[in-house]
Formats: sequence, C-alpha cells, structure tokens
Amino acid sequence: RVGSSFFTFYVSPDIVTYLNNNTPVFFNNALIQDPGLFQQLFSIAASCHDPRSDLEETLQKALQQLVTCYASPTPDTNHFNTRFRRYLEEEIFEKFSLENAAGKFGLDKYKFIRLFKQETGLTPNHYVILKRIEKSKVLLQTNNNLLDIAIETGFYDATHFCRVFRKITGITPLAYRKA
Repeated sequence: RVGSSFFTFYVSPDIVTYLNNNTPVFFNNALIQDPGLFQQLFSIAASCHDPRSDLEETLQKALQQLVTCYASPTPDTNHFNTRFRRYLEEEIFEKFSLENAAGKFGLDKYKFIRLFKQETGLTPNHYVILKRIEKSKVLLQTNNNLLDIAIETGFYDATHFCRVFRKITGITPLAYRKA
C-alpha cells in the first residue's frame, strides 16, 4: 500500500488583494484544475525545507497566475453573496439553519439557495461545511482533542466531524494532524 501526503497553502485574502494591485478578488470556482499551477505549487511545497530556495518569489508568481487566470473582481458590497458572507462570519460555527438565514434576508429558503449558488457555485450548506473544515484544519495544528475541535467548528460531535472531514478532504482528521 502506497502512502499519501498532501500540502495545504493558506494565503491571506489581504495578500491576494495586494498582489492584485490592492483590488479585492473573488474566485467563482472552489476547485481549480490546472496542471501547470499545480506543478508550481508542488515545487514550492517540496522546497519549503531548502533554505537556499527563493520561495517568496516563486510563490508570488504562482499566486499571480492564480489571480490572473481564475479570479474576478469582488462583487459589489450590495450583492446578496457579500451580505450573506458577512452574516456567516458571525454565525458560521453555530447551528446553521437555511430557514433562519433565508428569513434574515427576507427570502424563502429555495430562493436563498438559488441566489447563493448562482453567485458562488456552491449551496449555502456546502459553503458552511467548507468554512468549518477550513477552520478545523487550523485547529488540528494545535493539541486540542477532536471533540473540542468538532464543537468549536459547529459539528454535533467528533464522529460527525470525522465523517465530514474525511468526505471533504479524503483523509481523517488524525491523518491530517500527523502529516
């Protein structure tokens, strides 16, 4: 059996904005399949431990390519999606309810789902799950136990968290922590 490994890059939105001449950008697709960009990022990850490598310049070029090829201008702040994202920042790790979220915007849940998916390509529930998994990856770098991480990121229990984490990332939280 061959083992697997993975690399995670977290780039602050402020850095991406800076690289785009201080203009905020929005990525319409959550998944980007670009073999050339993958190779650049893989090279960066592989050379992380080499003090002689020029990681900063190489990473900047890769991020510039990412922004140039796959980003679009951030939607106007009056757009539904921007308002919803703000709302989520306050509520994301609490129990999420489509009915409550839709009601906050004066919409029925079906219209709410359509609007959100139209602007992001994701359903609101999937967006919430991805944000929770993103936060859990940060917490997995600490010594917190899985139950605490699960509760802090809005999952019902450790089993639910592990199941969703594996479904999204392809590996268990413990495997992620060990990598």
